[in-house]
Amino acid sequence: MTETSAASENDIYAYPLCVPMTIMNIAIRKEAYDFLSSMKRDGMSFSDVILGFKKENCDIMRFFGALKDVDWEAREKEMRDFRKSFNRRMSQDDRA
Repeated sequence: MTETSAASENDIYAYPLCVPMTIMNIAIRKEAYDFLSSMKRDGMSFSDVILGFKKENCDIMRFFGALKDVDWEAREKEMRDFRKSFNRRMSQDDRA
């Protein structure tokens, strides 16, 4: 009968680990990089951030076409008028 012993802390075990991973380089604008960096948290890779958009609750595709019926010329005019009004009020406050 052979005697078995518990593994000691000096025993070395080697297990081959094969993890297929493809690394690709992509080019993005600084604005996109800054956005992804702002979403990134400790322990997350950029891949984790990007894949986070793939989740059902972050389905960005649901927003495609949401603004197709907006009259952008009218919106720009509204914003110009608002800015003019704001600047007028600010200049009146400066005089007071």
